[in-house]
Amino acid sequence: MRERIQLNLRLSIICLIGGILLTILPLIEFDMESPSHIIAVFLGITLVGSGLNGLNYCRIYKNKMLSFEQDSTIDKWVYIPQQFSEISQYVMVQKLNYVVTNILIVIMFLILGVGFVFSGASNSVGICYVTCSLAVVGGLVNHLLITKYYNNLATQNVEVIFSSKLIYFLGNYYDSYYSLYRLKDIYISDATSHPTLNFVYGSIGDVSSGFSLTLPIPPDTFFEALNLCDYYTNSLSPIQLYD
Repeated sequence: MRERIQLNLRLSIICLIGGILLTILPLIEFDMESPSHIIAVFLGITLVGSGLNGLNYCRIYKNKMLSFEQDSTIDKWVYIPQQFSEISQYVMVQKLNYVVTNILIVIMFLILGVGFVFSGASNSVGICYVTCSLAVVGGLVNHLLITKYYNNLATQNVEVIFSSKLIYFLGNYYDSYYSLYRLKDIYISDATSHPTLNFVYGSIGDVSSGFSLTLPIPPDTFFEALNLCDYYTNSLSPIQLYD
């Protein structure tokens, strides 16, 4: 759990620092007629917003983690990733998201470093070299940490833990809300080779936006899944988000 929040915190801080630098440096000698200055400022503001949003996510995540640790456990399922394609897919998607985010951050710092060369500042080449070097080294370190974390996760049994208020799965906590999404429905499906317990989340006023947390039901736990479905339907109170 704590490794996941450390990954999010590290990437959020890097985004915030990079955004602040991209915003402040062009403003030192800002030229309204320079497209590069305008693009840099808007990109910097966007990154600052992303960094702040990431830090807020870490704060919410930590609060949920503390609440989960104090909460009572209702049930726990254990998966072997190689036996459930849905679990392996979840792991790969999470890893891909972190890898892509890390690459984008490295590219942003490389752009920032190259921008120093055209700034006309003294020692601009040296600053460019240091910035690009730190970007590459930092990106490689983050990539190694991400790869190590998810490679270990892919070889270990994966747990989904049901507490009275939260569901913990692959480093995420689910309740009536997940990120900007609101819980819309909970149901059991037998459309695949093995039944699944599904938590469907959606955006208010936008029925096309959302996602489903699909949990394969382990053998001999179907009745437990029915009880969990009834329990969370009552306790988390899914709402219809259609207009």
